Amino acid sequence: MKFAEINAIYTKTVTEWLSKGYTINTATMSGSQGEITKIDLTDGKEIIRIMLGNFSEGFFNQGVEILVGRSLEENIKPNSSDTWGTIWFRNLEVISSQKFYQIAECRNGEKNYGTKEEAEAAMNTRMARRAARECEPSALYDADKAKEIARRYIARKTGRTRIQTNLIKVNKDRGTYHIYYRNDTYRLH
Repeated sequence: MKFAEINAIYTKTVTEWLSKGYTINTATMSGSQGEITKIDLTDGKEIIRIMLGNFSEGFFNQGVEILVGRSLEENIKPNSSDTWGTIWFRNLEVISSQKFYQIAECRNGEKNYGTKEEAEAAMNTRMARRAARECEPSALYDADKAKEIARRYIARKTGRTRIQTNLIKVNKDRGTYHIYYRNDTYRLH
């Protein structure tokens, strides 16, 4: 699911409350508590906040949430012109909540969202791929052959003809070879 679809769901939620006869309660919407967006609606008796914000459930489960809540703030009155009233998120009676878990982030910065199960499955796939990339170097290549290739690479890069193979160390990390010789480091992609 793309963020545009989340925008459409948020819009639909706001539209549903407006169709119930609620109007925008402008005085309570100033300020920010870190949410992406919010709108306060009132029917003259109560204030309903519909917000879109980020959430995090531990290190891996994060995303965005559409939360609909009723204000429990006693000192804030509907349709008041007093703009000092702040509706705190912790003082909302939650009416409904929809969470969209981040599954992936594309190279262009766009994020994909889905269910918690989809996000956990994607994370397990990423972790398995990472573990496969980071297995022992000796299992991926012959160390003596790697040192010989590294020796030729260093000779070509530096113009030296006498390279001491016993001083060469080769390491593979995430698909990139790192060659260490004396005080120099070379990277091969």
